[in-house]
Amino acid sequence: MFNDILVPMPESRALFRLHPNGSTYVYYTVAAYRNKAGNPTSKVKAIGKKDEKTKQLIPNKNYYIIFKKEDEMPVVEKKTSSTSKKGTI
Repeated sequence: MFNDILVPMPESRALFRLHPNGSTYVYYTVAAYRNKAGNPTSKVKAIGKKDEKTKQLIPNKNYYIIFKKEDEMPVVEKKTSSTSKKGTI
């Protein structure tokens, strides 16, 4: 989402998953517990992609929410269509 921003990789609770397109996505464990059967279970959220050159994190919106850095989140303007279909036949 914010391709030009790099932040340090979390030191713990980070999981890495290789996507078929070759990108490594970074997930953060937000909760770890045992389910009713007693098996270890965890809830994870994607927080961005790993930059292979620098080994740092390219954050997404979840990163800023989880790490309480919403005030640092860049503002991204939505692309709007120059032509409106409203009222056309």
